[in-house]
Amino acid sequence: MGPRPAPYNTWIQTDAAINPGNSGGPLVNLRGEVIGINTRKLTGADNVGFAIPINAAKEVIDAILEHGRVPRSWIGVQLQEMMSKTDDPSQRGVVVGDVDPLGPAAAAQLMPGDVIVAVNGGPVHARFEEDLPGVLSRIAELPVGTQAVFKVQRGGETHDVTIETSEERDFKGEEVAFPEWGFSASDLTPPVVQAARLPSSDGFVIAGVEVGSSAAEAGLRQGDIVLGIDQKPITGLAEFQEVYDTINESGQPLVLLDVKRGALTRFALLKLQSDDHGARGPALSDDPGIQHGEDLDD
Repeated sequence: MGPRPAPYNTWIQTDAAINPGNSGGPLVNLRGEVIGINTRKLTGADNVGFAIPINAAKEVIDAILEHGRVPRSWIGVQLQEMMSKTDDPSQRGVVVGDVDPLGPAAAAQLMPGDVIVAVNGGPVHARFEEDLPGVLSRIAELPVGTQAVFKVQRGGETHDVTIETSEERDFKGEEVAFPEWGFSASDLTPPVVQAARLPSSDGFVIAGVEVGSSAAEAGLRQGDIVLGIDQKPITGLAEFQEVYDTINESGQPLVLLDVKRGALTRFALLKLQSDDHGARGPALSDDPGIQHGEDLDD
């Protein structure tokens, strides 16, 4: 699945004011009961905000306390609402828009254009885009590593497809800091490769950039994909770590990164100037000022 804001969450829309500093605070009803967690606001609107339903928050808290994370099943599909395929309101289900070639759905021969009408015997339906989180949540809540039966319509025929679920891979892999250059990075995961339409998983993605660092001055941003260093391709973080250490030890003052951003590629020149003591510029501390993407929209 591609990166979507809160793909499993159905928001509570509220006219309570959400301003910088109060995202993450409680949304309460007139009885003083907490019914949601304030999370996002609609920029340009007058007090239009959105909160995570408290039941969804409780499920996440319970999962973290029990597992240390929120395990979710993943089958490697991108789903679309039925309106994207037909304007017939009697047609029910959810459209398979894309299939990750490395995912469980592809192994089970699910195809783009298929319409999923049921999961393990339970009907699913997303007429509009706003209905998708319920279907996505239904799939994510399947037990990881078990076989699920998807009833699929294809070419006027309906048949069952059995898919063994995997645990959902984070859009970002494990994050590693590279303080002398002023950024953190992670290996490319299948969702990133798919979303960026990359031919392979070679390279790595920028996870965060320190304000005022060499990376920031070179214009690097979170989400940039680094494909090469000094006009040589890079396979991933393991190889990059070796190159990074070698460059730092040699005192090389300039590094040229081959960067993909969206549909375009560009070069980013990092100036690794030494200070009077021979040390490189700003480094990331244990509490860095790294600019991470946030779901909070305040």
